[in-house]
Parts: sequence; structure tokens; C-alpha cells
Amino acid sequence: METPGEVALTWRPLTATDLPLLTQWLREPLVARWWNHDTTAEAVQRDFGPSVRGEEPGEDLVILVDDERIGLLQRSVIRDYPEDFTEFAAIVDVPDGAAELDYLIGDAARRGRGLGPGSCWPRHVKKGPGLPAEGMRGASNGRRCAPPGRRYRGHHRCRG
Repeated sequence: METPGEVALTWRPLTATDLPLLTQWLREPLVARWWNHDTTAEAVQRDFGPSVRGEEPGEDLVILVDDERIGLLQRSVIRDYPEDFTEFAAIVDVPDGAAELDYLIGDAARRGRGLGPGSCWPRHVKKGPGLPAEGMRGASNGRRCAPPGRRYRGHHRCRG
């Protein structure tokens, strides 16, 4: 696996101008395998528009590397979504504040380069407004992030 050199890794809220690119990402075969999402413009607007407008309790964040959009991160408190809570609670104790993270690397050229769960960012996005760190784990694969302690919408330098 090729690991990145030092890259500036940031994230920001999804906006309406990101939806056409998100639609393309959702059509990528390796993304579609896991996300299985309707990729019509109407469906993407229907499902991601409420987040763009601030009507959802969870967050949809665009992942950027050196200011280039490469993927999407969804972050939410499980109890904020009753269907998800019921599904999880049927098989495991769900502590207050437990959160879930879903992500995709939409830019195929960026996959397999250590920017997914093996990177440093999962440790940082797990914290943020309304999302305590308890019950959250992110893999680090030995990578270090600087500056330590920066969180949500933070700016991180990841070194392989």
C-alpha cells in the first residue's frame, strides 16, 4: 500500500454545490458496493438535502486533502436516529452519546493510500459538538497527527 507523504487533511460541512460530485462518488463501483445508494440527482437531493439545510441531527462532512474534495464522512449520535438505535440495541448495549461514523473515499485515485480507517483522522472526527469520545475508536496504524487534540473541522497534518 502506498502511504501518503505529509498531507493537509480537513473536513467541512457538505453544501449544495457538493451534491453533483457526491452523486458521481456514489456511482463509483467500489463505493456503490458498500453504500448501495440511489444515484439519481433527485435521490441524492432527497437524502442529503436535509443535512445541507441543517435539518438533520447528524453531520455530512466533505473530506479534503490539500483542499481537494476526496470523500464524505457521516457522523451521528446513534440515539438521534430511532431506527438505528433499535437495530443496534437489539444486539449490543448502546451507551448515551455513542456515535457512528460512515465514510467513503470517492476519489478512486486516493483509495489505497492510507487515507481511510488506517489514517489518523478517525481519532479526531470522533469528537465534536454533542459527540463524546466514549465508545469511539479509530485505528491509527502507527501514524501520528499534529497538532494533537485538534478536533472537528480541524486541520491535521498526517505523516505516514
